[in-house]
Amino acid sequence: AERGAMTLTQMIPALEAECVEEARDRSVTLPSDWSVKGLLDKLTEAMMDVQAAVLKTAAGLRRSGLLTAVLANHWVDDRAAGDGTGRLLSLLGGHFDLVLQSCHLGHRVPEPAMFSSALQRLGVTPKQALWLDADVEGVKAAEGAGMKAVLVENLDAALEKLSEFTGFQVCIPALAAAGFRVLALDMKGYGESTAPPDIEEYSHEELCKSIPQVTLVGHDWGGSLVWAMARFYPERIRAVASLNTPMFTLNPLVPAFERLKAIPIFDYQVYFQTPGVAEAELEKDLERTFKIFFSSSSEKGRPPLSTAGVCARGGLFVGLPEQIPRSSMLTEADLQYYVSQYKERGFRLQIFQLPVDCVSVCSANK
Repeated sequence: AERGAMTLTQMIPALEAECVEEARDRSVTLPSDWSVKGLLDKLTEAMMDVQAAVLKTAAGLRRSGLLTAVLANHWVDDRAAGDGTGRLLSLLGGHFDLVLQSCHLGHRVPEPAMFSSALQRLGVTPKQALWLDADVEGVKAAEGAGMKAVLVENLDAALEKLSEFTGFQVCIPALAAAGFRVLALDMKGYGESTAPPDIEEYSHEELCKSIPQVTLVGHDWGGSLVWAMARFYPERIRAVASLNTPMFTLNPLVPAFERLKAIPIFDYQVYFQTPGVAEAELEKDLERTFKIFFSSSSEKGRPPLSTAGVCARGGLFVGLPEQIPRSSMLTEADLQYYVSQYKERGFRLQIFQLPVDCVSVCSANK
């Protein structure tokens, strides 16, 4: 039925007879109120319960310009009261760009033809696609078809993991296909980039010196850097784009640090100015530090981290509980990786630039 060889009303008596025969062969007594129809009614009811988080995520992806699809192993529901399927398809069709049913294609997930048909209709290559599945076989099949795949064991964690595939990483293949040479840089002092000990090495002017003629795209503190690059070395810039970081006008009459102190949410940066103080707090319990830093607004019950009033309360983490639950957006393996990296190098070099996301994307024409 899932391949369209028969309708649901044709499948029900055939399946019921098969179940009765199987029960008899196994000497199993079926409940007196048991029926295939009853099971299908419960299944249809469960299928209608589409998680709001899934629909919200799909809407967000589409607003970001990404295509979304649902591949469903389903049958032709020709029952007189079979409007549940229609309502489900209407709901999904309003939130996803493509909804494919196995009964109309003659193939079902995890068969390769199901994936290739979806990719063709969306107009994307396997390398541009990401598949989420609660079934291991579906994940293996998607990976076999050349796609990245995520096994959904926890829905919230899986949806959070989407950010790994929908950030600047998604832009890289498209930019490369457009004829650009694309570099995703770890800022100086981060990741495996060089990490000189002198604080002077981390000024915007110094960071800009090593960048050749490029088109720059920066996010957060990376955005601050690309604006600085355009100011210091305009002759080496083709274009600049910044995400999340506006370009502040320069006022030589007001020192930059004084402007910083006037903005309450930047008080944590003032706290970082005393050498060794913030490092000691952040390095005291690395697991706790990263459990605090990696937090999702969708998770209830997690204590908020405020970057205002840090100096007055005596520390960034002051007032937070000692035991912090690990967010679903951070796997245990990821947590231990961060702990191992910062146990070796500490926070000192990152505090030179402030401990926030500084990754920027650089691209230069071939």
